[in-house]
Amino acid sequence: MIGFTIRKLIAAATVLSMLLACPTVLAQEPDGSPIIIPEESPASFLVKGPPKPPRWALEIKAGDFEPDLDEWQTFFGEETSNEIGIAFAYKLKRWLEVGAAVDYIRDKGAGRLPLNGDVGGNVTYNLFPAHVYVLLRGVFHENQRIVPYVGGGFTRAYYRQKIDNQGSRRGETDGEHTRAGLQILLDWIDRDGASGLQSEVGINNTYLILEVKKFSADVEGIELGGESAMIGLLFEF
Repeated sequence: MIGFTIRKLIAAATVLSMLLACPTVLAQEPDGSPIIIPEESPASFLVKGPPKPPRWALEIKAGDFEPDLDEWQTFFGEETSNEIGIAFAYKLKRWLEVGAAVDYIRDKGAGRLPLNGDVGGNVTYNLFPAHVYVLLRGVFHENQRIVPYVGGGFTRAYYRQKIDNQGSRRGETDGEHTRAGLQILLDWIDRDGASGLQSEVGINNTYLILEVKKFSADVEGIELGGESAMIGLLFEF
């Protein structure tokens, strides 16, 4: 099938080159005189090149965050917290991206008084890790259904902790992160829907994301980071 398509393209290119090279003699009148086709005739058409590869990527993800803090389960009752994130990247190459991302982690638990360790009220914890990263993709051809990737970079973590009947504590600190995962192409499942997204919205490809990530950042010797398992969608445009 591929060979047949290639032969058709070669034949079409050959005919086109002949038409462009000899635009004046395409047919003859009954008396033998040639029919002249002007250069602006519809026969003088242009062949479009291949579509340009996408330059931007948008990720929307959600999953579980497992903190490195030893007493997390003591305070919050579970080993993990909910996490959501969004990322936006520019493609320097098809396999190389630079981007920025923001995650949001939130949990509620029981706070403890600093003097005797007794329960002192409910505690609400919010964490906003902001990342700047470089991403390497194992993409070797268009329409590749599974694309592995790895990345990492700088992290700035913003945190806020509030305990009932006590003050709140907030701050920020620097750290780093690494990430790895798989991007699974969804376009082939619904080709008509994929074509509609491209023509109406400008989205070239849609992927399902499966990702693991680890970030590290500490405040006065207390580790704020941890590991994440995320699932989401990636849109290329």
